Amino acid sequence: MSILKLVKEQVLGSIITAILGVVVTLGLFHFTSQPMRSADVREKLVEMARACIQQQLATNLTSVLFDSVTSESLDLSTSNSVVVYGKAMSANGALSRFLMIFEPSGQNLIDKVVGRPGFYDIGYWAIIPGAENDEVVASSINIEDLDKDGNKDILIRLKSTYMDGVSKGLLIFKKDKHDLWHLMGLPSMTKIMHSIAAGQSPLPEGLQPILPPIPWFSNDKKLKPQSNYKHYLDWEVDESDWQATDAIGKHSFWMIRNGTKIKMFENDQAGYKHFGVLANIYDDEAIQGKHHLIVSFFRIENNRLIPDQHWNWAYPMFSLGLEDSKAVDLNEIHEAGLQAHNTDNSVFGLTEFGKIDSD
Repeated sequence: MSILKLVKEQVLGSIITAILGVVVTLGLFHFTSQPMRSADVREKLVEMARACIQQQLATNLTSVLFDSVTSESLDLSTSNSVVVYGKAMSANGALSRFLMIFEPSGQNLIDKVVGRPGFYDIGYWAIIPGAENDEVVASSINIEDLDKDGNKDILIRLKSTYMDGVSKGLLIFKKDKHDLWHLMGLPSMTKIMHSIAAGQSPLPEGLQPILPPIPWFSNDKKLKPQSNYKHYLDWEVDESDWQATDAIGKHSFWMIRNGTKIKMFENDQAGYKHFGVLANIYDDEAIQGKHHLIVSFFRIENNRLIPDQHWNWAYPMFSLGLEDSKAVDLNEIHEAGLQAHNTDNSVFGLTEFGKIDSD
């Protein structure tokens, strides 16, 4: 009888242990489970964004809204990251724009025990304070490899709407080989214009273009090329300087007003994408009328947007006279700038070592 009793106790103990194991596992799964439904995932990400922004701004937020959400794998991983551009309103009524990149998190111990994937961590954040409701709004978010380095970059096209016109700009977010994200935007077109007008070269010190850059363009064949750019020192491009803050620090980027065109092109000669910017010059003409124009192309280099040395030798082009920016074909100017590197079926450019290549 004692043996039978012992067997019964062992069986009962095993059953109780199994039941307790199931209860504990179910409890762990329930109380530590991550949201699965789309609405629940979004709500959790909003909570994470709110906590991050409140900590960075040291203020309470009354609302956090996601205006644009994109989900895509940003590297060789098969898991998607979530890229969000949104706005946050503080208790004092101040509005901030923000970008956040939620990257897949690894499994913790409980995740491994119950056999489920992890959730998301905030891989990067950037905040643009002091925006009004119609300022620095994301008109589109694209994810692609812009500089052909094998990693996907995030391109956000920005737009601000005012009573007297529209400003346009862009932000690019790029991850380096150390998995750190970098923010970059357009530099000041006024500074570029004044630098050229003052006779400074946009190329690294000691380097000169092997072929002459093209300084002027015009739809009026009667206009003659000018001898210098000095009168541009008295003018400016109608633009505004914005500040974005991330974990690294503060970054300036510029939005350009009225008549601006920003278009991405493939630089087939150099093997990467670059951005053409056409801007009205603030030349005392009527805002909605014709203006002198400046065109420059920018590429990614060392985590910055800089004038492209493989388009017109990094020099901008200026209109000879007053032009309607809507009537100017940026595609033609793009091709002209590339042709500044061509002669006798050869293509010339500056390499990163400062030498001249031809093929």
